[in-house]
Amino acid sequence: MLSEDLTDAIQGREWARSGRGARIRRNAGVTQAQLARELGVDTATVSRWERNERAPRDAQAVRYARALKALAEL
Repeated sequence: MLSEDLTDAIQGREWARSGRGARIRRNAGVTQAQLARELGVDTATVSRWERNERAPRDAQAVRYARALKALAEL
């Protein structure tokens, strides 16, 4: 659904920028490399997102948010 994708994209970007994504990932015991593999990106990409050097774009932001939501539920 388009509105759900847009919401997740915005949330993914915000979680990357704010550091919440890194906290969720660490609390779930997941490494940047593991998350990167799940998302189909390089480990360096996840690292840049979490250091607020870059923001996930479009489909990457949606996948990032959804992966983090799943990790938060663990």
